[in-house]
Amino acid sequence: MSGGTTLKINLFPIAALSACCFFASCSTDQGQGGGAPPATPVVVAAAVQRTLTESVSVVGSLVADEIVEIQSEIEGVVETASFEEGSRVEKDVVLFKIDAEKLQAEVSEAEANFELAAANLKRGKDLLKTKTISSKEYDQAVSSYHSTQATLERARQRFDDAVIRAPFAGIVGARMVSPGQRVSVGETLTSVVNLQTVKAEFGVPGRFLGQLKVGEKVRVKVEAYPDKIFTGEIYFVSPRIDTTTRTVLVKARMSNDENLLIHGMLASIDVGLQERENALVIPETAVIQRKDKQSVFAVGSGDIAELKEVKTGIRLKGEVEIIEGLQAGDLVVVEGTQKIGPGSPLRYAKPGDSTAKVEVKDKA
Repeated sequence: MSGGTTLKINLFPIAALSACCFFASCSTDQGQGGGAPPATPVVVAAAVQRTLTESVSVVGSLVADEIVEIQSEIEGVVETASFEEGSRVEKDVVLFKIDAEKLQAEVSEAEANFELAAANLKRGKDLLKTKTISSKEYDQAVSSYHSTQATLERARQRFDDAVIRAPFAGIVGARMVSPGQRVSVGETLTSVVNLQTVKAEFGVPGRFLGQLKVGEKVRVKVEAYPDKIFTGEIYFVSPRIDTTTRTVLVKARMSNDENLLIHGMLASIDVGLQERENALVIPETAVIQRKDKQSVFAVGSGDIAELKEVKTGIRLKGEVEIIEGLQAGDLVVVEGTQKIGPGSPLRYAKPGDSTAKVEVKDKA
């Protein structure tokens, strides 16, 4: 049921801190001393704090909360089909009637046989008291009574089955038969679907099982409404992992008040796994990977480059979480790291410089 799985992070800003990047002028600072090295133009951004929500993206299917195929339980000719295809019906509304003339005759015959058996049983009780009949003959009367009673109940049930009703409130589907058509037992006549609530069913890789919880929110998108996000809540996590796909079946329920979602839709689903508040985030391009160490060039006092070793956490789309090595507000070089080294003087445009090209790096 699930397709390819990718890990992505949804970011929700918790502070109005914006990190702006500035392109510096490429000219040499005329105010520098004659022997001082020229400042290198770089693009910088500030480390910002956010609330990070880690999620896994999967593909699943939407399923109606209730769906049933209406089938005939008896053989006969369709007498009426009293509904409009695609209309909403209430519970117990009559959908079809099967010609029940023969069934009524069966009920009448069964009633007559039952009345006779009941009379014979009553007479047998009186005769048994006077020992006019044997116990065996009385037992046969009792057996006949119960047998004809069962036959009558079956006949009445078959007669009742000639009237086919909606099992619950919902939308009635296409009509598969017409009045006058003979139907057989088990033949599908139509369907009824309850779409007030829709369920999303999807598989999540087993390695995330420990992070899946009932009550967690999911975000659902479908191709029919690409700009709309539907929200739901997990209500079922399977206690077993599929041995073929190594995924665990998860179900989420969501409201369908606008009647936009229908049974069988393919859906892209973001499943929330964990949330971390006050996480520190910088652009991914600022991180320098050297063997098994990671570092960044931070802007130190006097606009001098400082190489700082950092420990990273969750990788985002274009950004990365910093667990150790930086503080909120620290400026890091995001473009131009290949041109500088520890102690290099840096140049970048100041806010309000009309010659500066400003790029907003904060996606909030």
